[in-house]
Amino acid sequence: MLETGKKLQERYRIEKQVGQGGMGSIYLATDERFHSTVAIKEALFADENYKKAFDREARLLNSLKHSALPKVTDHFVEDNGQYIVMEFIGGDDLFEQMRKAGRAFPVNEVLEWADQLLEALAYLHEQGIIHRDIKPQNLKLTPQQKIILLDFGLAKGNPTDANFQTAAKSIFGYSRNYASLEQIQGTGTDPRSDVYSLAATLYHLMTDRVPADALTRVMMVLNESRDPLEPAGKFNSEISQEVSDALQTCLSLKANDRPANVGEMKSLLFSGTSTPFVLAAGTPASVENEELLTMDTKLIDHSTGGKSKPSEFKTEVMGAAAGDSASTKIANRETRPLSASDTQKAQSRGSFGLLTAIGLITLI
Repeated sequence: MLETGKKLQERYRIEKQVGQGGMGSIYLATDERFHSTVAIKEALFADENYKKAFDREARLLNSLKHSALPKVTDHFVEDNGQYIVMEFIGGDDLFEQMRKAGRAFPVNEVLEWADQLLEALAYLHEQGIIHRDIKPQNLKLTPQQKIILLDFGLAKGNPTDANFQTAAKSIFGYSRNYASLEQIQGTGTDPRSDVYSLAATLYHLMTDRVPADALTRVMMVLNESRDPLEPAGKFNSEISQEVSDALQTCLSLKANDRPANVGEMKSLLFSGTSTPFVLAAGTPASVENEELLTMDTKLIDHSTGGKSKPSEFKTEVMGAAAGDSASTKIANRETRPLSASDTQKAQSRGSFGLLTAIGLITLI
């Protein structure tokens, strides 16, 4: 941890620590050259793969030019530490704002942010970049109430240097309540994975309820129980039938059942109609999540031979041996082979055909 008053590069004076992301600590600092306030992200891992990923994040962010993305101005190594200097966005993230308020945000506000985020994601996806960690904790508002998407530590794809793409292949991670099943299982992500994460985020912001996570949902389907994901409109009367249905579609377990891109997601969300939500007759009471894991981003390193690394903050770092990327890693959980009956159940209930190809499934 950097001490208050420490100076980096004989230029940046550390004021205080203001947060921690999946791969680094965030500090408020003063740029004494320009007498301005900046944010400095410090890498938390010494592992070579994480160093490459951190360097890649700096290069990626420096190359991006969009109003909804943070601006990076410097990247350096000092005293064996690695740092990124970026624009400072003050205030709490949206998760913390909602926690303090104790209620959901107004639906119209959330939809305005959704429109801005869809535009930013379209910009990223056009360049082959998948964010892979969209969640309320990674969203902030500027003083002009414009949304900013933060933390590109898990981003996949690089618009500037193809050599750095290899770093993304050796490290993957996820935030469980906002990640698609294919991301959690490490079977490959694409723009539809960001569609899922954005929909999960919007659902949470509109309802003040974290959506049921993909692993819990698929296991309940396999066990012949109903999908616990309730329509968002059930929890907030401001949510129209069209928006509730759009979120439900975007949160489909099967990637092929989601919109193929953010343009299609935008068409679903902003259909031009606003019918009051009507709860289907006979719908059972909602299933509450037993665990609220919204604060955790799990990072999985293929280079550690399966050994978990300790973490002093709420991100759990886990190991996955080479060739094990198709298995789901959850701490202190048991795994068993996926049986033919499991596969039949999943397929008969419209769930994942891709489960057939996965040799292990995590019991939760």
